[in-house]
Amino acid sequence: HPLTLLTGHEIVVDGALLSGADGSVPGLANVEPEGYVRMWKAAQEGNWAEVKREQDRLNEISHIFDVTSGVQGYGAGVGAFKCALNLMGIFDSDQMPRPVKPLDGQNREAIKQVLIANGLL
Repeated sequence: HPLTLLTGHEIVVDGALLSGADGSVPGLANVEPEGYVRMWKAAQEGNWAEVKREQDRLNEISHIFDVTSGVQGYGAGVGAFKCALNLMGIFDSDQMPRPVKPLDGQNREAIKQVLIANGLL
């Protein structure tokens, strides 16, 4: 077909695929790409129960965005990705472009706890 439909919204990939979307480009896939690959494969097989299970699991990981306090916008979203990837040993640094500071202290610990709770650390 002439239009390729993708979603970048992490928490509704299941619904998009069920509605006929061609795929997804969620930022959270930087942190947990395997989950989105499993969901895609399950959707291709028509295994919608598995798609939902995987989406629910990924939604729990997406809490890295909302466990922070005192940070919003770019610093919270991209900051959470970079912090998670640094904690997981994938990024050497979670440095943000100036003037945005990397997440630290309580926010870093909160993201770490989400990763631990979901088996990523």
